[in-house]
Amino acid sequence: YLNLARIHSRKGDFEESLKLINQSLNKNYPSQTARHLKVILLRKLGNRDEALNLLDESLALDKFNLGCLFEKYLILKHSSGAEAILGQLKTLSRGYVHNFITYAFDYAHAGLYQEASDLLSFSIIPGIETYPMVHYYLGYFAIKQNVIRRAQFYFRKAEKDKPDYCF
Repeated sequence: YLNLARIHSRKGDFEESLKLINQSLNKNYPSQTARHLKVILLRKLGNRDEALNLLDESLALDKFNLGCLFEKYLILKHSSGAEAILGQLKTLSRGYVHNFITYAFDYAHAGLYQEASDLLSFSIIPGIETYPMVHYYLGYFAIKQNVIRRAQFYFRKAEKDKPDYCF
């Protein structure tokens, strides 16, 4: 059901995707990946309160679910608590780039390339070398959004990144 929900999400059919993700959770209640996708769908459908309740429940089960923390940040982005949530996300990730990549691809598999880019961008720390794959993935996400100039910008940056321990 999870993969079918992702397919419907990529098509923009959030209602059908939500039905499928509910079936997935009926079979695997603690699945954090399914919970993350359900929160995304609830946010997209404008069900803010239901999304926040599921977030609290999901984070109680697994406080290290960076995808759910990012969703909480997105939902509360324009409120006073958003920066604290973002700080918690960065602290729990330990700045480990692969944590950001993993959750960015959860968004990409659902066709949500802007969210994937936004999350992955938090792994870039000014003054510290960026793992080349971050720029390649950001370029890929830009292509999927048909923003070619931005994709070219990221691919040029990736070419200049130090490839040690990457390829």
